[in-house]
Amino acid sequence: MNSQDLSECIFDISYLSTLLILTTKMFLRRGNSKEKHLITWMCFSLAVCDCIQLVPRMVLIVFNWKAYSPLVDGIGFLSGAIGITLFQRILLEVLGCHYEKDIGFWRNVCNVLVVVRMVLLLLPNNDWLHGGHNAIMTYLQNIPVFLLGAVVIYLLFVNSREKPHDAFRWMWIHDTLSFVPLVPITFFHVGGLGAVLLITLHTVCYIAMVVCSYRVVSADRTKSE
Repeated sequence: MNSQDLSECIFDISYLSTLLILTTKMFLRRGNSKEKHLITWMCFSLAVCDCIQLVPRMVLIVFNWKAYSPLVDGIGFLSGAIGITLFQRILLEVLGCHYEKDIGFWRNVCNVLVVVRMVLLLLPNNDWLHGGHNAIMTYLQNIPVFLLGAVVIYLLFVNSREKPHDAFRWMWIHDTLSFVPLVPITFFHVGGLGAVLLITLHTVCYIAMVVCSYRVVSADRTKSE
């Protein structure tokens, strides 16, 4: 195992540990609040999908099973893509509860985007089981999630301005920054060390959003006590 593989494993373990610990705490504190339940499911979906993506990859690195890399990476990318989609879609529902706003129109728009995204992800052209890469499919399958993210970021920005001390006040920045690294990777095929740094930024942004969500659950619990 070289230094880059070791660094990757340490980072992934730290990320998954933080995500699972915070998600578990939110699960224990969720109570009967619909918003807390949605936040918990949002973070839980991210944790499950990222575990499916990262744990097998770490096993391959540790045991040097390079022959299985295409299969593990392909399924991992699919799982990660589903995780991001579910996180953003559930976050939309969280915003509706948190700000007590009618999101009926945006819900319908985002439901269509999610369905299109899932269909494109599951098409055989992606060749996930063999770690294949289809540039056209990569473009098509990512457009819906970028649009989904744009809707969520817009609603976060607009509604959080109305509450000066809102726990979600800066979450729109975290969400925006989480998508920025995906642009060069998705549309310009950036690889190597550049891709590693971009994915690291993307991951850190998701941890920041999970921390914001945890603060919402903790703040509500403190008030109720």
